[in-house]
Amino acid sequence: MSNLAGTSTKTQIIKNLFEVLESGPNTPIQSSERYVTFLTESAQFRFGNFDTLVGHNAIKDSLVNFCQQVKSIYHDIKREWEFGDVVFLDMEVTYYRLDGTAVTLPVMDFFQFKGNLIQELGIYMDISPLFA
Repeated sequence: MSNLAGTSTKTQIIKNLFEVLESGPNTPIQSSERYVTFLTESAQFRFGNFDTLVGHNAIKDSLVNFCQQVKSIYHDIKREWEFGDVVFLDMEVTYYRLDGTAVTLPVMDFFQFKGNLIQELGIYMDISPLFA
């Protein structure tokens, strides 16, 4: 297990990926286009119990839809584990709703790398409180 003070290259790549969703006045389309640059062309993306999405176009479409439902997102990494090309992150994610309220949820993410790109991403959380 590594700590955040000695952040690995893979964890830094993931932080850069998160910053795409957290940063500035990007439109959902701009954010989704930047997001997939961190992924292989055939990347697999699974959020909770939703179907697995495969490839840039499917992932971009899903991100655009989701980003239109929230004002902004912030990821707070609590712990990280890296094993070869696999990274696990234990986090809290804060979603800022369009109505100005915020919801913070626990999440465990799984990343499988192929070189410096993410080949598989699993997000394990119950997102339903965001929409309650």
